[in-house]
Amino acid sequence: MAAAVTDAITDGAGPLLVIGTDAPTLTATHLTAAFTALDDHDVALGPALDGGYYLIGLRALHTSLFALAPETWSTDRVLTATRALARDGGLSAKLLPVLRDLDTPEDAAALLRDPALPAPIAELLQHAEVP
Repeated sequence: MAAAVTDAITDGAGPLLVIGTDAPTLTATHLTAAFTALDDHDVALGPALDGGYYLIGLRALHTSLFALAPETWSTDRVLTATRALARDGGLSAKLLPVLRDLDTPEDAAALLRDPALPAPIAELLQHAEVP
């Protein structure tokens, strides 16, 4: 992520959002809220229910936010560790609404009960074979 953010900002992008591909209830409203948060904050974070994040928005190049220990990535400590890096770097961070991402069969079952889940994704999840 750090390399992609560096390339994008070096090429003139910014502010920018990096979004996960596993948050099926993420909408344009969430993206607008993230960009709006970057008007007044250095960082916008969309917390995932599992302790990670589904979105990180940056107003400028802050690659230090991706400098987590390898064993921290893909754990329930990612959001907390990223917030600590922001705080330690003197960056202001805005938290967005919490969303569930789709990592496990339990997530799929919970998302199927969520009225915000888009119908095409619900259809796919209903017919997915769970190992």
